[in-house]
Amino acid sequence: MANQVAAFWALFSILFYVFIYTIWLKRSSTQNIVIGGIAGSTPPVIGWCAAEGNLEISVSSFQEFINSIFEIGGYMPWFMFLLIFLWTPPHFWALALYRSEEYEKVGVPMLPNVKGKKRTLVEMKIYAIILILLSLTAPLSYQNIDSWNEINFNINNSLIILNTMSLSIWYGLTVWKIDVMEEYDENDRMPSASHSFFISLSYLAFMFIALVLSSIGFEGSLISLMIIVILISRNMKSKK
Repeated sequence: MANQVAAFWALFSILFYVFIYTIWLKRSSTQNIVIGGIAGSTPPVIGWCAAEGNLEISVSSFQEFINSIFEIGGYMPWFMFLLIFLWTPPHFWALALYRSEEYEKVGVPMLPNVKGKKRTLVEMKIYAIILILLSLTAPLSYQNIDSWNEINFNINNSLIILNTMSLSIWYGLTVWKIDVMEEYDENDRMPSASHSFFISLSYLAFMFIALVLSSIGFEGSLISLMIIVILISRNMKSKK
């Protein structure tokens, strides 16, 4: 109801989730989570379009149509889209590593119960590396902010990279520490995979918090850094 482009992406997300992911991919491909993750990655795009105001879809030509739905006022919504898209596979596969038998019973071909746990862990590590590389591009999301002077812009860019890289490396290390040969705990979980799964939830949440706070400028990025340091240090202490 906000505008035509927001409505398009909302409809796209619903139809993609129902027909492409749920009906087709979920029970037919080990890449169900990967491709299906497109639907789950669109909320930031929908929200951004709604906040942009009166965006309209152009149907004068195919090129104009593509431009009207993708040129929505900056790189930030697409950075958020890519963040969720690349985060989704290692997030869900961490759970699937110790719930693969349950997926298999109901006919859902998750990667661990089809290709094996070791192959799954390799692919999880690849996604973790890509997430770290994506973190380097975070400052590009703020190019349209004109209120920063040149000095603050350069300092803030460095802080943004430090924040996003710290979070991505922190999460990536939990993926790297997964041991597919370890014994399950009393809750029938693989401890290292379970830890990575729950950390992934905090990772995504705090990445978005850091992105929002950094839009304020240097002060926001500094607050983000302090929050991230506290988050990671508290987690390390709890692990000990």
